[in-house]
Formats: sequence, C-alpha cells, structure tokens
Amino acid sequence: MVDPDTVVCTMLDDWTNANRDATKMASHFAEDAIYKPMPALAPVTGRAAIKQFTARILAAFDSVEINIHFQSLQDDIVMNERTDVLRRRDRVIEVPAMGIFRVENGLIVEWRDYSDMGALLDGFNFGSNASPAKTKRFWSRGRGDTVTPTR
Repeated sequence: MVDPDTVVCTMLDDWTNANRDATKMASHFAEDAIYKPMPALAPVTGRAAIKQFTARILAAFDSVEINIHFQSLQDDIVMNERTDVLRRRDRVIEVPAMGIFRVENGLIVEWRDYSDMGALLDGFNFGSNASPAKTKRFWSRGRGDTVTPTR
C-alpha cells in the first residue's frame, strides 16, 4: 500500500501545469471523501463532486503550481505548508496555504485547506476587505475573471 505522504504529493502533482488532470487527481480520493477548500465555503463531498470542483478551478487558470515548503506525516494525517501559484493571462496569484489530509487505505478521505484569503482576494482585485460572501460567490462559480461580486 502507498504511504499517505506519497498519496498527497501525487494528488497535488496532478493539479500542476504538467498534469492538470481532474480525473486523475480525483482518483486519489475515497468515494465519500470530504474536501473543505476554505473556511468560507461549504465542504465538497464525494469523489465526483471533488472532481467537478477541481475541474472548474483548473479551467479557470492557465496554470497551477504547488510549492510544498514543509510536509509532516503522523499516522494517517499529512500536513503541509505550501504556496499555490495560480496563473491566468496577466495575473500571477501566490497564495500561502496550509493543508491537512487524512488518508485511509491509500485514499484521501478528508482534505482541509486554510489559505491566506488576503493574498487570494488581492490577487483577484477584490481587496483584502472583501466579505466572505463575495469570496463564496466567486469560488462557487469557479471562474476567475468574469465574476462581478454582488451584494
């Protein structure tokens, strides 16, 4: 069986510009896995929903790069500190993030991400004072340059 550390690294690699494969990425998740992309959003539940959510994110950017600065493994829990680099046309958004993954039987059953919302919102010109509601509407649509936040 593949160790949890390798499962997480392989899944994150499937986000990158070289792979950009939502189907392959989703294959690292259990059928009933839960992905909590950020505190302002509801959890994404199930492999199919995770695939759909990540496919929208991949489609919204020209490239995604994930730079892991530190990763730790204890039992079935993997934690990493990383910078997610999102590129779209003339924009490069560097988002510091912390991920917590629980892996069972070689599959991710839970993934919680905590991202620097100020960096993310500034990158999309929302400003760091944007409300969580604006952020939620933005990510729910999964389109990085066409969203006009509503009140």
